Amino acid sequence: MPLGRRRHFKASGGKRDKKERSFRRFFLLGWRRDIKAVISIIDVLVLTSLWEGSPLVFLEAMCLSKPIVAYDICGASELVKDNVNGFLVLPKDTEGLALKVNLLLENREVCDRMKKFASIVISREDLSLKFMIESLDKLYSSSVTNAG
Repeated sequence: MPLGRRRHFKASGGKRDKKERSFRRFFLLGWRRDIKAVISIIDVLVLTSLWEGSPLVFLEAMCLSKPIVAYDICGASELVKDNVNGFLVLPKDTEGLALKVNLLLENREVCDRMKKFASIVISREDLSLKFMIESLDKLYSSSVTNAG
């Protein structure tokens, strides 16, 4: 099915049948290899997970300048700066989540500002591959030094 100007959801995990019944007006895409193509056509990334640490999809969305709406769970605030490159709401606050999504979909100015900041946040030095490699190297070196 080609992607177009509709509401698309990617649902996975348990209770998929229940999710599909809840979203009959929407397309549940399931697992996709072409995540860049999917993210490139969305206006807002919404993540309702309560269990992920630092979801890779946040980085993927920010690389494509997409604002994020998610629950304020462990790790989310390291990448999503509330009211800067997205919104964080209290876990399980579905009404708050919906309000923030609607705000971004209805207010182009706010959405565009957050898109700009999404690409700025992703360019932080501490998210670069070089920084990650250097940090791991220091960790391994200190572990060897402390063990010997």
